[in-house]
Amino acid sequence: MMWVDVCAKYVGKRYDADNYNCRHLAAAAFTDLTGYDANSVFGTGANEGKFKRLKRGDFKRLQTPPSGLCVLILRDKYGQTHVALKQGMEVLHNLGSFSFGQVCLSRWETIRDEYKDFQYWVLK
Repeated sequence: MMWVDVCAKYVGKRYDADNYNCRHLAAAAFTDLTGYDANSVFGTGANEGKFKRLKRGDFKRLQTPPSGLCVLILRDKYGQTHVALKQGMEVLHNLGSFSFGQVCLSRWETIRDEYKDFQYWVLK
């Protein structure tokens, strides 16, 4: 799937701390975008055997954000870890919590101003 299609598929989906948090979104969207099963990497479920299973060793960390697809790991002002997908200047992530949270698409500049301690991970 293309980035725009994946965003359209997930934007607006409701947050659920146990069953649909940022890790679930990242695993599902990354799988849709790459065709690799990312569930084991994000600890969100078992490999169903439909796609090649990814391992942490399949990724490399970059020091600066790439222009292409990357997994973005960051911390908020409370020290909580958040995971999202970044493509170009857009970030697909869960925003909010409890019954008010949902998947959204944000500009990179907004995310960069709201979070800290960024890590950028891409497939090797």
